[in-house]
Amino acid sequence: MLIANSFALITDATPPAELGFALGVNQIAFILGAVLGLTVGGVLIETAGWRYIFAMNLPIGIFGTLWAHLRLRETAQTERHASLDYLGLCLFTTSLTSLLLVISLATMAAIGNTEAAILYSISLVTFALFLYFEPRKSEPLLDMRLFKIRLFSAGNLSQLLYSLGFGALSLIVILYFQLIRGYDALTAGLLFLPLDLAFVSIGPISGRLSDRYGTRGFVTLGMGVGAIGYFALAFLVTATTPLIQIEIILIIVGLGLGLFASPNISSIMGSVPPQRRGVASAIRATLFNTGNLVSIGLVAYIITTAIPYQVVSGIISGGYTTLTPNESTGFVTGMGRAFMVAAAITLVGMCVSSLRGREIKTRTTAS
Repeated sequence: MLIANSFALITDATPPAELGFALGVNQIAFILGAVLGLTVGGVLIETAGWRYIFAMNLPIGIFGTLWAHLRLRETAQTERHASLDYLGLCLFTTSLTSLLLVISLATMAAIGNTEAAILYSISLVTFALFLYFEPRKSEPLLDMRLFKIRLFSAGNLSQLLYSLGFGALSLIVILYFQLIRGYDALTAGLLFLPLDLAFVSIGPISGRLSDRYGTRGFVTLGMGVGAIGYFALAFLVTATTPLIQIEIILIIVGLGLGLFASPNISSIMGSVPPQRRGVASAIRATLFNTGNLVSIGLVAYIITTAIPYQVVSGIISGGYTTLTPNESTGFVTGMGRAFMVAAAITLVGMCVSSLRGREIKTRTTAS
């Protein structure tokens, strides 16, 4: 709920000519919170145990709830008499939940083939029914007419493809630092920080420039830079690669993400009518999160081409904390193949982004 509504709130509160920059600043807040959470979480795990990570969120959640209640004001034109599409909600929730559940369980080897086939079938059938009924609803859960907007469709497809390529990167790189290079969880997380820092450094700049010159070029360039970073990870990273070289590659990936993220979100949110921004943001968030989770399952499958499936599922579920020399070699080989696939997916997204068309500069905000 927070992620889906945050971009709609920012879009409503920001002049159209400054939307990309505002979304870039929002990236800083998001990554800063993630970095602090990673650092504090690592300290808590090492000193007090993993349960305190959840306890830490209680005061933060209470403060955030009170602050939002006191400070946020509704600026959009709400649809006061709109009814909830219960059929669409049930179908879409069932489809998405079944898909994410089977991917999660299959990644950890916690489900059999028969049960997996049943869940996949449920997801497919309910999604087909959702696509059949939604266009016939006067007040649908997801307004499918939004996909007739070229900028909206291309932006969301680019978002999905980028998240498919990028989603599992943090997991696989941190596992590499821990299992192959022998660092603890906190150090592995800190070694990933150059990517985040590059992301937040270029994000506001990319957003500001996209406000002036348009989003298509920056989104397309960002996906291209990201693909270069994935190819570098695939061909240059081994068990003995110098850390400085890995950090430089992670910075390249972070720069690509920073160039891509805020202009693409600006393009999506700026292409829809003000009264549909909440729905548009929800669709974007759903595709982003789905792509991230599917990416983990895809990477797990690719790595199984180099080491046994049981080892891969044990690594991802946390059951394996050390690997044999043969398993380590296989993990690095599978990791390289996964990054090659990520690069290929991102290049496809780059082509999609380049075809999104020109933006309409008459975007309006709700008053």
